[in-house]
Amino acid sequence: MKNKLSSLKNIGPQSEKWLNKIDIYTIEDIKRLGPVNIYNILKVQGFPVSKLLVYALHGAIIGRHWNDLPKKVKKQLDKAIEETKL
Repeated sequence: MKNKLSSLKNIGPQSEKWLNKIDIYTIEDIKRLGPVNIYNILKVQGFPVSKLLVYALHGAIIGRHWNDLPKKVKKQLDKAIEETKL
């Protein structure tokens, strides 16, 4: 049986519902698609996401709270969001 995404650091019940609606059910799914791609998919589909979701997903991958990510990492993620803006 798969673990719920909401058992991961930074992933709450609402984010888990959104992720499940785009067929993301595991940490492996998050790693495979990547936080920025997931953000863009959700954004295009009309979900009210912000860049904090990207931070949260990245933090979930590395097991760290999104607010504890170094500024340098957040800036890199912000740049990736900007470069892939649809």
